[in-house]
Amino acid sequence: MRAMASALAVTAGLLTWELGIEFAIVAVAFARAEGVDLRYDIVGDGPERDRALYTAFDLGLEGVVCVIRPDRSVVGRLAEADVFLWPDLTGRSSSAARELAALGIDVVSTVPATGVHFVPPRDPALMGSSLASVAGGHRRPAQRALGSHAVDAILEELGCE
Repeated sequence: MRAMASALAVTAGLLTWELGIEFAIVAVAFARAEGVDLRYDIVGDGPERDRALYTAFDLGLEGVVCVIRPDRSVVGRLAEADVFLWPDLTGRSSSAARELAALGIDVVSTVPATGVHFVPPRDPALMGSSLASVAGGHRRPAQRALGSHAVDAILEELGCE
């Protein structure tokens, strides 16, 4: 019998302190502690890139957390995601999160919006629990076709041309 694939959570955004990526990485550790086989791809670049890499290393999540510089190939990563995670600390909404939620992809977000699983900022335990409940039931659904509006919003948010 073949083992089921890991669930995949993805965040796409500029890696600044405002994104709250450290809280998201700690949340992934909490979700994994709840028994969910979860991987986490962070698609973005910026001044907090090294901090994200160190946080993953410090928590023993190398090979689980990947920090990927953005380019047009990120669209494929997002299409493979079981859950999109938006851990923003400032209340700034994500057009990518809204578009993905509209397409039926689960979104865990610190910004309340229609169709998302809301968690308060700076609460990695609750965020991890929400990730565990959402991602724990998903095992690589059929590849999703992202609409052109979603692709454009995501690429614009990441600064890709």
